[in-house]
Amino acid sequence: MERQGLDMKVSALVNDTVGTLAGGRYMDNDVVAAIILGTGTNAAYVEHANAIPKWTGLLPKSGNMVINTEWGSFKSDKLPLSEYDKALDFESLNPGEQIYEKLISGMYLGEIVRRILLKLAHDAALFGDVVPAKLEMPFV
Repeated sequence: MERQGLDMKVSALVNDTVGTLAGGRYMDNDVVAAIILGTGTNAAYVEHANAIPKWTGLLPKSGNMVINTEWGSFKSDKLPLSEYDKALDFESLNPGEQIYEKLISGMYLGEIVRRILLKLAHDAALFGDVVPAKLEMPFV
């Protein structure tokens, strides 16, 4: 900001999901949740503060708190992982982490589709006798 000559001071930094929820509630106080489905994924929701067992501080005046779920990092044996999901996770920069995000977010869906098309190209001649070279390149 300084380099751009902007006379500003940062007084708050907000997670995109929490910011989306705040913006929604600003427009309509009945908004209770926000979901990000983009490069990554996350959700936030409004909860009654007295319903949060971990909260030991003073209750906010509104009686509500925002819960940022960071659900992209959710992992469970119950999530249906295909062979493509497992391979992508294993070869990723963070194996075993952000499993839900790898299943549904834009950062990974293209790579999952590329892997499926590559298998079909090899096993079922999807593109005839020639497998397109770019299909062999991860994350293209």
